[in-house]
Amino acid sequence: MDLLHNQSNPITAAIRREEGSQGPFVRKVITCTQPATHVDWSVSHEPSDWRYWRREAHVYEEGLQHAFAPEGLRGPQLLGLDDRGDTVELRLELVRGVSGALSVASLSDIAERLGAAQGRWAHLPRPQPWLTRGFVRGHIASKHVDTSALHDDRCWDHPLIASTWPASLRGGLRRLADAQPALLAALDGAPRTLCHLDLWGHNLVVSDTGPVLLDWACLGHGALGEDLSNLVIEAVLDGLLPPEAMADTGAQLFEAYQRGVASSSRCPPAAVRLGFLAAAVKWVWLGPLHLQRALTGEHHVYGGGKESDPSTQYRARGLALSQVVAWADEALGA
Repeated sequence: MDLLHNQSNPITAAIRREEGSQGPFVRKVITCTQPATHVDWSVSHEPSDWRYWRREAHVYEEGLQHAFAPEGLRGPQLLGLDDRGDTVELRLELVRGVSGALSVASLSDIAERLGAAQGRWAHLPRPQPWLTRGFVRGHIASKHVDTSALHDDRCWDHPLIASTWPASLRGGLRRLADAQPALLAALDGAPRTLCHLDLWGHNLVVSDTGPVLLDWACLGHGALGEDLSNLVIEAVLDGLLPPEAMADTGAQLFEAYQRGVASSSRCPPAAVRLGFLAAAVKWVWLGPLHLQRALTGEHHVYGGGKESDPSTQYRARGLALSQVVAWADEALGA
């Protein structure tokens, strides 16, 4: 049975639940041989690039999927690895439990564990050349989006935009775009730690033995608070949490994360907060993209499917982007 994954990413050739002599397991095949169907997802052979194709194999070879395990946030067990040069097959533990739309209580528990783990890893250099560096910069640079849409009246006057997005978002998205260099500089200046860098609801499983973190393909250097920012924003963008609750949920999860950080390090709370806020710049390209798609009528959801109700999607995205702008504004004020 095929498992949920980003079908635009050519690095993942297959990810399936299969039956073996010892029971069910997950077979994941990663490769550098498949052509990208979209320029945003081209394969990289540069070890520090966030799209480096072989990183997840390195993670499992060195056991770094258990980097946060002392705090009770482990990765799947590696059952086998077959390296064929340009393709690697991973056989992984099938983790059973609840994933995707997790409760705020579960997310708060995960946030506190993550904060404690990343506080412990703060300022500790990692020598592996294949760890991701400059993830947010690279992610933004990979998005081929025409930012002129931010200044195009045709986009803002489109009925789908005009009826679902707050009027304040027009100025807010422009401020976000203009502030991109300053926000990236603030993120670079936040305390460093080891980050998962693809933390969202479907990469988390709450099992009977505790939370398990999946998909370690982007592991690398990041800022304290960066993973948590992604977890909250992705949960709303992917419909796992209601957009109306984004500010309150973000505040609750950040409080839990900061509690965890404080238990394992002396990083100043203001510096951790700045990392969380400035990481919102990752989504600077999303507003222009949706403005363009409103004109063309393309409304995609994760995994390549079509959105059946564009008004619902755009309303949620508008509220989420408004909160992204609010967090970016707060970072600039800090």
